[in-house]
Amino acid sequence: PWEQKLFESAFPGCVCVADPLTSANIASYAEAEVISVFIYSQVTTELIDKLPRLHMISTRSTGYDHVAAAYAKSKGIIVANVPEYGSNT
Repeated sequence: PWEQKLFESAFPGCVCVADPLTSANIASYAEAEVISVFIYSQVTTELIDKLPRLHMISTRSTGYDHVAAAYAKSKGIIVANVPEYGSNT
């Protein structure tokens, strides 16, 4: 909930969804230009293909093995992660 409030105040008009992206709900986000996910969303080649307007995938984690990064890059989609997430823990 705190992330949702932060995103909505920083990016008016954004759609914040707590559920992971899946093949069952991806059609609801077909117009997305940017998605920000966590490790629970497996951003596969199939999901990327269902987001024709996508320009950027941002994962709120250090690891990004849940994102088909090479495929995204081949389509001109930027993939970003958090390189130092939790390093002070």
